[in-house]
Amino acid sequence: MSERLTKRDENGNAYYDWGCLNRNHWALGRHIDRLAEYEDTGLTPEQIRELQNAFNILFENVEALWKAKEAILIDINFPVQI
Repeated sequence: MSERLTKRDENGNAYYDWGCLNRNHWALGRHIDRLAEYEDTGLTPEQIRELQNAFNILFENVEALWKAKEAILIDINFPVQI
């Protein structure tokens, strides 16, 4: 992880100190909060992408399992008569 761009005050509020835009610039507040939240994770952008890919794979597998469960329950509740 590279050097942080944001800091937190004694109350945990995010702020920055970038020279001409000092402390809590009203128009950037929510963006500074989001940047600080990302920096708090300690993860690199590549690690975030890897986590997103792993989540997508997991979600696809869970979705497939639910569909299989539904198919099994249908078979149990409505057996085919021969």
